Amino acid sequence: MKTKLISTIIAVLMFLTGCTQNTGDIQLSEEYFPLQIGNKWYYESTLGYSHTIEIIDTARINGQLYFKIERKDDRGRTGSYYARYTNEKIYQKFNESEEILFIDLAAPFNESYTAHQGHIQTLVTRKTIHDKITISGNEFENVIESYHQLPDQNNYTSYYARGIGVVSLIWDRENQEVKLVRARIDGKTVFR
Repeated sequence: MKTKLISTIIAVLMFLTGCTQNTGDIQLSEEYFPLQIGNKWYYESTLGYSHTIEIIDTARINGQLYFKIERKDDRGRTGSYYARYTNEKIYQKFNESEEILFIDLAAPFNESYTAHQGHIQTLVTRKTIHDKITISGNEFENVIESYHQLPDQNNYTSYYARGIGVVSLIWDRENQEVKLVRARIDGKTVFR
């Protein structure tokens, strides 16, 4: 269950990366997260598991364009959901469920707001945009850092890099990091 939650969090967080800096606000941008069928991200955890996240389709639901996201892990488990963005907000939808807000990219820095990680209500705080940062031995530019507070207090920090997506999730109390090991964007391997 925890592995599935972590994979869901990563998949949805990848939509956060559709951002650029603009007078202190973050705007969605194809530059940060190219929403295209076939784009795929490969992750490994310091706890010994791996999984992939892939954009596999699009669908119009109630007149809105959604991207179908599929996750697969090395244990043979799969899952999917729909996500869309509008203005500076990312929404997700699971099967026939109601659409829920995942994150508001227009929220002020260092102020918390209520969002969801899957079906779990959480508080999210946009912390900063790093000009350059080294994560897991790799240097990235224009990286967005956010802090996520979950009800079970297993809080984590997420990092999203321009042109790539989520590059790392680091949990406060589990001493766990989920890190990107490879990404395929527009048919090209952009990170290895």
